[in-house]
Amino acid sequence: MVGLENYFVTSQHDLDGMHPYQTRWDPKTKQTQRITWGEQPERDFRCIAGNMDYKLYLLPREKPLTQEQIDRIRDRLVAEIPVDNFTGSLFLFGMVAPKDHEIVPGQSLLAE
Repeated sequence: MVGLENYFVTSQHDLDGMHPYQTRWDPKTKQTQRITWGEQPERDFRCIAGNMDYKLYLLPREKPLTQEQIDRIRDRLVAEIPVDNFTGSLFLFGMVAPKDHEIVPGQSLLAE
């Protein structure tokens, strides 16, 4: 979900502005250079898709998703989850989250 959150955070910035810490390797200068907010969504899309393609997440005998399925799921996540819920790494991950005792019936476990 971090890639998805980053995608939504990126969309709230001036895409021509410099990202405060993200960099890319420039083979011409052999140095890292900061990227713009506009360059970040491509990384976030790869992160979202990469998590669905990670073989260690598969259950025994589960078949990996095709690239078409991954792209379709990623596109639906971006299109259908309200941006308002993504405000800065405040995810509740069910039993892992220390605030589980505060969860009430009907509350979204996806993002808070």
